[in-house]
Amino acid sequence: MSQLQKQPYDVEPFDPDEDDVDEWLQAHREALEFEAKSDAPDAWVFERALAYVESLDGEESAS
Repeated sequence: MSQLQKQPYDVEPFDPDEDDVDEWLQAHREALEFEAKSDAPDAWVFERALAYVESLDGEESAS
């Protein structure tokens, strides 16, 4: 069974006409964390996205 088949989260498809990228990433943080911790070869992509979301959190608390 692949990692994608046993994901414990729901992900809404990203719609560039309706969704803000930053808000979409923050809303799907649980999915990013889960995938970043996986042993999948592409986990580094999710690690970078998660780091970006965490940097957004830092900017919001500094404002």
